Amino acid sequence: MLKILLLTLIISTPTFAGTLILTKFVSSGYVQPEYSFVKDCKVFKEGHAQITQRVGQNPQTSKDIKVQIDKTFLIQALNLIAQKGKLKEEGTRCDAGIMLLDGYVGGEKVILDEDKDCESHYRNLSRATRYLKKLADSICGF
Repeated sequence: MLKILLLTLIISTPTFAGTLILTKFVSSGYVQPEYSFVKDCKVFKEGHAQITQRVGQNPQTSKDIKVQIDKTFLIQALNLIAQKGKLKEEGTRCDAGIMLLDGYVGGEKVILDEDKDCESHYRNLSRATRYLKKLADSICGF
């Protein structure tokens, strides 16, 4: 059921022209339907972010917000550093939901933090990852 919900969210999300620099995706684990959530955030180099979410039984909402990204070069440089960072596999948890945080360099995805429910958990050990995580949290709001 969760996979169908995630696929529906991804397919129904409108795309905006731009160059991706960060994406963040979170979803609840196995909880009562009224407590479930799916949140997706895409941050673009051109200075906007698209945030899509569905909480409980409520309809999906989507908004495009302007983002002041004065440090685009810094973000790209940090992504390059993160790309060279080593991935560490950590213990997985079940029923804890999904959290994916990725950077993009030249259109290629760089895993910063990936925690897939009952499957895998990878964390990029680059020091830049911590900064990019905080940046994504502040822009996306989750």
